[in-house]
Amino acid sequence: MINTVVFDLGGVVFEGPFEKFAELERRWAWPTGSLRRLLGASSATNAWSLLERGHVSVAEFERQLTTEASAAGLDPRALSVPDLLGSLAGDVHPEALDTLATLRQAGLKLGALTNTVRPLFTNDRDRVDVVGYFDAVVDSSRDGVRKPEPAAYELILARLGSTAHQTVFLDDIGANLKTARVMGMHTIKVDEPRRAFVELLGLLGLS
Repeated sequence: MINTVVFDLGGVVFEGPFEKFAELERRWAWPTGSLRRLLGASSATNAWSLLERGHVSVAEFERQLTTEASAAGLDPRALSVPDLLGSLAGDVHPEALDTLATLRQAGLKLGALTNTVRPLFTNDRDRVDVVGYFDAVVDSSRDGVRKPEPAAYELILARLGSTAHQTVFLDDIGANLKTARVMGMHTIKVDEPRRAFVELLGLLGLS
């Protein structure tokens, strides 16, 4: 029986950064999709991965990312790390708040599992309000584990006192959902939050 729902935050509860990434690419005269590919490079030691784990300072991140951009054939002089980090703060989806309130009223356990480059809910009133809905949070920059590593999923389940088979996980990135499915979770791909929340409520038998 499903009694737990775990949410990714960026792109699910909050607006995702990809439209803002595209704007930065245009401003920096980088090819379309190049920033997302640079940050998403499959490596445990690339600059973005290290920053999401809280293993490097912003200054160290900037130095390494500049080197990685140059190696990828991108103009490193155009790169602005303050603008990049500023692009990560998306507004809260109103439908997400309604859904969280419905789930809370129904008595489900709620968790957040997010890769982020700075601790959540600091100096941001909307985000502080959102955290109150969750029984547990795993934040990569604070906890040192990140999706799609199994350890990140194991940690949120442990904090919630739930098993994978009792849990639904929502994320907007397929690779993150794959790990959850392998572990036995129910998964929902979030391409458009409103539709995903309707699918979630239907799965749970809630209106």
